Amino acid sequence: MSRHLVLVDKAIGKTERRALKHRRKPDVDIVSVETLEDVCSLTDAKRDELRQLYPTFGTWETVSMIFDGNYDEDAQSISVIGVKLRVDVHDDRFKTGAKYGKFKTVIDHLSAMVSSNPAVVHRGIYLYASKLGGVPGVQQLLKENVPQVYLSTNATGSDHDADWEVEWGNKDWYVLTSDQREHAKRHLFSKLGRLSLEVG
Repeated sequence: MSRHLVLVDKAIGKTERRALKHRRKPDVDIVSVETLEDVCSLTDAKRDELRQLYPTFGTWETVSMIFDGNYDEDAQSISVIGVKLRVDVHDDRFKTGAKYGKFKTVIDHLSAMVSSNPAVVHRGIYLYASKLGGVPGVQQLLKENVPQVYLSTNATGSDHDADWEVEWGNKDWYVLTSDQREHAKRHLFSKLGRLSLEVG
């Protein structure tokens, strides 16, 4: 069976989170998370719940995370569901430390939850966090990870100059298919243009 998982940061307003749930497509599962440390356990719990309901359920086609990346250019840091990560490409240590370890653990865990079926060309992890895809340090954080990770380089939402289009992938770079670029519109939410969410 084909399903998609969306993890939504609780820091996003209740009204926006309700809108996401209301507009999700029938095969989309939404889980709200408060901290990055919660992601693995909540994802496991949701998978186990689905396996009780649908014994043939194996993995999701895609896993998406929607959060306010809060890029601080001066401090060269981003925020991923409450955890600040340094993204200073001029500092060789920016990919070390406990915080980076937490982030990598989550990405690795989520990658194990994603379909490995090559017929599913849009499979992977999608990060919708405003313009983080255009931050060189964020790209560096993800380039060496095994799973396919996609990010938007534009503001996420429906306000002026905002969209849900994905423009960067850690393996495909900018050579993405329409199905990958329009993942949110095609697979996650209906009437996407009416979503008032904007993060970042």
